Amino acid sequence: MSATPSEALTASVDDGQDGGKKGQEGVGLKASTTSSWKAHRNMSANRAFSIRLRELREAPPYWSRADLARRLRAAAHPDDPIPHVPSLIGLIKQWEAGRHTPGRRYRPLLARALRVPEHELFGDASPTTGPEDGATRLSLTSLNGSPASRKLAREHGDVWVIREMLRSLTASDRQFGGEHVREYATGYLSDVITPRLHRCAKSKERRELAAVSVEFSLRVAAMHLDAGHDTMSHHLLGVALGLAQQINDRPLAAWVLSRWGEQALHEASLLPDRHRQLIDSAVACTTAAAAMVKDAPPMARSFILTKVALATSLTGDRTSTKRALGQVWTAYGQVGTLEEPAWVDAYEWGHLRHEEARCYANLGMAAEATQAAEDALRVRTEARPRAFSLGVAALGYAQAPGADIERACALGQDLIDAAAELRSRRLMLRVSEVLQALAPHRGRRDVEALRESATTVLGRGTG
Repeated sequence: MSATPSEALTASVDDGQDGGKKGQEGVGLKASTTSSWKAHRNMSANRAFSIRLRELREAPPYWSRADLARRLRAAAHPDDPIPHVPSLIGLIKQWEAGRHTPGRRYRPLLARALRVPEHELFGDASPTTGPEDGATRLSLTSLNGSPASRKLAREHGDVWVIREMLRSLTASDRQFGGEHVREYATGYLSDVITPRLHRCAKSKERRELAAVSVEFSLRVAAMHLDAGHDTMSHHLLGVALGLAQQINDRPLAAWVLSRWGEQALHEASLLPDRHRQLIDSAVACTTAAAAMVKDAPPMARSFILTKVALATSLTGDRTSTKRALGQVWTAYGQVGTLEEPAWVDAYEWGHLRHEEARCYANLGMAAEATQAAEDALRVRTEARPRAFSLGVAALGYAQAPGADIERACALGQDLIDAAAELRSRRLMLRVSEVLQALAPHRGRRDVEALRESATTVLGRGTG
């Protein structure tokens, strides 16, 4: 077996106020700028949104970035804390510069803060259009060879088109599971992306293409891991790590390395005879990844640190796990102070809280696990991420002193329903863990009903 990524890497390891006129609390819809939106339809999605956002913010009554940041905080749910005003100002600057668009967490908050319908703010076709539908249409048409698709590729370039495809496939994976798009995504990676990467000679363009190739490889690797194709997932992670090292992108390489560690944790749950060895490998991988992101933007650092905490929690070391979790939230409090890598857009507060719940569950801290998992469930609405949080919450309720078996069974049934749709081996493992935790309560009607419901899903496999 080839050297692990950790071995391979051993040799190589604003102020709170804006200038300008002070904002006032506007009343009603700031609609005076909507007539200019049509002029931006042919621009890239990021640029068009950035113009709309700034026009709305600066339309009478004028709001500074600090004003908008305060409105964002006011629009958030009390149980879903978002960064403080100075950090949010940094995010708003990035949005208005066209570097990023808000993720799923900030879209509704921004629409409420600006008092405009979400579909108008983000340029969706209709109020019922989902956040990713526009990207889906753009990226899928890029493959059909039509004049419109060729024009799109000429205007935006290969990297943009591939990134839009990645966003679409990610949205499909998160909502419906990777079973439906895994083969297509694998073919797109091998037949579309890889040949372009090999032909690309310009250093800047190749760097951008290599970076999006790494992101694409990791998404496809996760799909294969869900299907039980561990060897293929390993292969894709290895290719991704090599590319990230070639372009000397340390945060990107750290992301790959942390994912390698997470796969080791998954395999540890399947291979009892190698459990400790795989846990140690996961700790080594994630610790090396954390060392690579000491100076990285804060959300990237937060994400990597959750993997350190997760691997450490499986050693039973509460002190070190809590220390790592403390570092996660310290970094998260600084979000917005530096521009984040593109891959970070897929991860937000709910993901961090979910990973924290997993750590507590591994440490037997059931009350803390259920609270963190319930927090994650409030903001994780996509089917696949939500299903994993359902599993942690159900496990916590089953394990807690004075266990809430009724709540555990209700969440367990939601998990089983999701697993039946998503066809993920990892979700099926979560179902088995919940059933095992409920084993001392066999004989209860709700527990027996849950076990019967799980039988079909567990017997089906992932195909």
